[in-house]
Amino acid sequence: SYSRMYGSLGRAVVQVFINIFVIYSFAFAEKGNINPGIISSIFSSTCVFTIIIFYFKYNQKISINDAVGTVFILLCVALISIGGGGKQEDTKQTNEYLYLSVAFGLVAGFVLSINTLSLQYCVRVGCRIDQSNYDGNFVMFMILLILYLCIESANPGTYSLRDLFSGSMCIICITLA
Repeated sequence: SYSRMYGSLGRAVVQVFINIFVIYSFAFAEKGNINPGIISSIFSSTCVFTIIIFYFKYNQKISINDAVGTVFILLCVALISIGGGGKQEDTKQTNEYLYLSVAFGLVAGFVLSINTLSLQYCVRVGCRIDQSNYDGNFVMFMILLILYLCIESANPGTYSLRDLFSGSMCIICITLA
């Protein structure tokens, strides 16, 4: 049915966006000499985005225990972030990379929350989650293959066959996991 097809396509689009935002958050962290552990901790913003989305979409409220737990998670993230980010170069360029990295990390957290909605949609329309993930990962592979071919035709030698193979193997491993 179309609703199941939309579920698989939605999963693919969400997964592509998750990969893009996570990759760019780490890429800018590397350029700004920022500890990647700090950037990955920003992804825990997913819990806040999920609470907000489900409150407005389904009128779901959290318990006091959930609220306290969320506050502790965010407090821990804040304390980890205060701990420092690697080499302390205080240049304008480094600060720009820091802001970009944090922004992409927050957007990745938001898209991870949207991932929860896409999974819920698949369940609601009767898709098997594993099948929608397989289909979504296959579509994601096709999208990334097209991007690879476009980038490679514009800038020959940008990626090696090894890069393409290792990326494909990662998608296969994620799908099987």
